[in-house]
Amino acid sequence: MKHFAQSRTTLADAIAQLKAARARCVIPEEVPAKRQKTDEPESTETVTKETERAWKHEEPPPPKLAGTDWEEPRTKTNLQLMGENVTGVEWRYFIKDESRRSFAGHLSNPFGKTTCASWFAKIRVGTKWTQPSTRWGPMPRKTAWMVAPSSVCAYEYGGMTVQPTPYPAWMIELMKEVMPYCGLKELNEMPDSCNLNLYEDKTQMVGWHADDEDLFQGKFQDCRIISLSLGATRQFELELNWPEEGESLGASQQLADGDLCTMEGMTQKHYMHRVPEEEGPVGQRINLTWRWIAKLPRASERNKPQAA
Repeated sequence: MKHFAQSRTTLADAIAQLKAARARCVIPEEVPAKRQKTDEPESTETVTKETERAWKHEEPPPPKLAGTDWEEPRTKTNLQLMGENVTGVEWRYFIKDESRRSFAGHLSNPFGKTTCASWFAKIRVGTKWTQPSTRWGPMPRKTAWMVAPSSVCAYEYGGMTVQPTPYPAWMIELMKEVMPYCGLKELNEMPDSCNLNLYEDKTQMVGWHADDEDLFQGKFQDCRIISLSLGATRQFELELNWPEEGESLGASQQLADGDLCTMEGMTQKHYMHRVPEEEGPVGQRINLTWRWIAKLPRASERNKPQAA
């Protein structure tokens, strides 16, 4: 439980975090790793320096597949980063781990505040938010799961199941505005699913986890995830599962209104990520996380979508 002392939690939230982490981690009685700023004071990025971490991955490290490198180089798998496919804007990769073929990119709001405020209002009222519960208590945020007609299936994670809703018309229009900034211009190449989260105050969060469910096959092949943040600024943190001696544990990025963030390559295999609670007052935030479904479950035909 001390692993989560980095931010104040209610009992229900702490239990939810512990459940999410326990599937992968053993938590010893040690002080959590501190995050330190980089040498660039104007940057919203921070780096987790090498130190004694507060949790250890339960699974043993996977074998290295390319000599001293964990994964084959992206030139061999033809992985092109989304930020490299766009001109006219400046993507910055705050994690560029070539050895693990793992990458996390950030693009500051290219849309403008007025547009983002309009999107926030439309999504806030146009989404059927749910707050699933398990025996460990309610999810410490509200959520929704939307899918393209070709990819209708429920989303199961953290002991919860979220039923699908078909992409509403506003989602298609939103993707047409957002995806070109990720190098995706045609509708048929855009993501076929979106996980939406609503954080209503500073206590709402998501604990350490990886988006490594079978749906996305992120443990076995390159996996792209695109995130749009709307509303209040929140901290996004990533840490290595199996850091080697002398390595930084990870990094974090402030995600502000209208910011885009990606996780690409094998990030879901080698890193965990979270959005922690905040210490001071913070407003509402909506996060849309688009993914591509790589493996539909066999029973997907039994999961009927809800009306939009």
